[in-house]
Amino acid sequence: MKNLVINYYVAPSGKKSEVLQLIARVLTFSEDDLVRVGLSGSSHGWIGGIWSRIAHPPPSPNKSQFDKV
Repeated sequence: MKNLVINYYVAPSGKKSEVLQLIARVLTFSEDDLVRVGLSGSSHGWIGGIWSRIAHPPPSPNKSQFDKV
């Protein structure tokens, strides 16, 4: 984690968002957290949509859901 923070601060401007995305994934940022750090919203277009699905995948089925089948 320390290396991610250091890499964020030393990264060129164009790469900071990539490092921040990795930090957000490692720390499992909520959608609100992503908005607060500027990683979510219309400004990121289709990339933001993909990121949102990666960061917040649908829940996995649990045993009780299989018991109903």
